[in-house]
Amino acid sequence: MLIGIVPPHPSLETALMHFMVLSLDACHYYLPASLSPAISLIVKGGTKALSGPEQSSAIPRLCISGTFLGPRQAVSEPESLVLAVLFRPGYLQTSLSIAPSDIVGRDLDLRGFMDTHKVDSLFEALDTATSIPQYLEIFQNFLMSVFQPAPKKNIAETFLQAHQKMFFPLIELAIYFGIGRRQLERRVLEVFGVSLRDVRRLSRWGFCVERLVNECIAHGSLTRIAHDSGYFDQAHMTREFVELAGIAPLALLRKVSGDDPSYWAYRIKGQDYKDLFIPVN
Repeated sequence: MLIGIVPPHPSLETALMHFMVLSLDACHYYLPASLSPAISLIVKGGTKALSGPEQSSAIPRLCISGTFLGPRQAVSEPESLVLAVLFRPGYLQTSLSIAPSDIVGRDLDLRGFMDTHKVDSLFEALDTATSIPQYLEIFQNFLMSVFQPAPKKNIAETFLQAHQKMFFPLIELAIYFGIGRRQLERRVLEVFGVSLRDVRRLSRWGFCVERLVNECIAHGSLTRIAHDSGYFDQAHMTREFVELAGIAPLALLRKVSGDDPSYWAYRIKGQDYKDLFIPVN
């Protein structure tokens, strides 16, 4: 479960969201689709991604995960400790020279993208550390040593800042950004790794989940949240939840209120949720 949320070092805050500290004790859990690539570091134990009945693959100790367009399942070893952080929109390629489109739907060993001696030194330092503050300091120092300087802003961040405008018809959206339609689609694909349609779907769903987990749901609330989030109706929202989270909104709320440990990610609320998952104000 989530046991800590830590802001990034000032030199990393342009590129990264807040860090999660996760204690996973033989836990089977569900992860939803995600627009933002992420870096995870297994400090202790291990985790496996489940891809089917009796099919699993070990997640690398230092892992870069791309955008995922559907839900995932994973299981951890006993007493596992994991640090994880999401990239802000558009900063994966500027920080690590990794094209987002190259890692869509994949969990890859970050050793393959950088100096392996630095990775070995990271692991050696972790294995001698004894506390969570030390693990975080070592991890952040490592990232500062391998990241390239990041620009202050890019089209991905500007696009998400537009929020409601991102659902304009394509021609109106292109006019808003002052570029042609095809150029807009190319630039979105370049910085996010997925199409404009998928960016819209994942963004709408992410903003909707924030509302869903933070508001007291009463009769008619789901219809209102669906409309406010940009869905045609509640049925449209439900279909998209099943596609992206693997579960309908009401069923998800029952899992969360029933304290099902498999759905720990949806129990993060308020400012913590925004610091971890919402890259725009």
